[in-house]
Formats: sequence, structure tokens, C-alpha cells
Amino acid sequence: MAFCHILIILFKYLTDLSIKKIINKKHDLKKLFLLFASIKLLMTGFLSFLVSMFDESLLRNPIEDNAKCVIFFITLLIAPFFETFIFQYLVFYFGRMFRQKKITTILLSTLFFALAHQYNLIYFFVTVVAGAYYACTFFYIEKKSSNFTSFLFVSLLHALNNFIAFIINITS
Repeated sequence: MAFCHILIILFKYLTDLSIKKIINKKHDLKKLFLLFASIKLLMTGFLSFLVSMFDESLLRNPIEDNAKCVIFFITLLIAPFFETFIFQYLVFYFGRMFRQKKITTILLSTLFFALAHQYNLIYFFVTVVAGAYYACTFFYIEKKSSNFTSFLFVSLLHALNNFIAFIINITS
């Protein structure tokens, strides 16, 4: 739990620094998306590098056993939108409905996301980081814009991450 809290504080600090440079009075979602996508891809690359130093097979997702067109369809068109709806949109909706603290909602969103990706212990911990990032991003964008915008923002961020992973998997 302390790790998630530290990650949230670090995320807030880094994004506040960068966002102050990007946004004047208007919210420029394109620039925000580029910033959030860059941070997410750097995090993913760093975590993948760390894990692959020990055993690259620990990052293997069971969906990789399917045909490439099936993997593409599921990981880019279905999973990001479905998972964002379940693990961020609904969790934040119920968090507001039951008047939960934002940190509680973020932690629940993170936990549910990670539990849905428990292929092995290492993969679970990597998805804890991803889940925390998506939850914090959802919270931040929702605060600045709307539920629907934050849903699309995080879904597209997730799809971009999956697309890059897909490209890496088919080329290696």
C-alpha cells in the first residue's frame, strides 16, 4: 500500500510540473495525452527492462497463444475500453456514489485492475503500477474535464500501450 501511495504522490508531482508548462487557461487534451502517454511508455519500458533482466517469460500474457488478428482485436479494440469501463469508470462512479475518499477509490481501481491480470506474481506487480497510473490519470482528467473524456483518455492510453506491446511481440 505504501508503494501505491508513493507512486500516486510521484505521479502528481511529475504531472503537476509538466502540466503547468503545457496548460494556460484551456485544457489542451492532445498535449496532455502526449505527456501522459510518454510517461506511461517510459514506465512500461523501464519495468519491462527490469523484469527481463531476470526472466523475460514473466511478462508473457496468455493471450499471446492466440492468432495475431485475435490478439490485435482483443488487446486494442476490446480490452482497453472494457477494462477502463470496469476498473476506472465504474469504480470512480461507485466511489462518488458512496462518498469514498479519492485515495480509496484510486487504490480500489488499482487493485481490481491488477487482480484481473494475475498471470503470475511479477506480472501482477507490473500491472499494479499500470493500474495505479490509469486510476490516477482517470482521476486527474475527470477532475479537469468529464467522466466521458476521462474514460476515452484512459482507454486510448491503454490501447496505445497495448499497441506498442503488440508490435514488440510480433516483431520479436
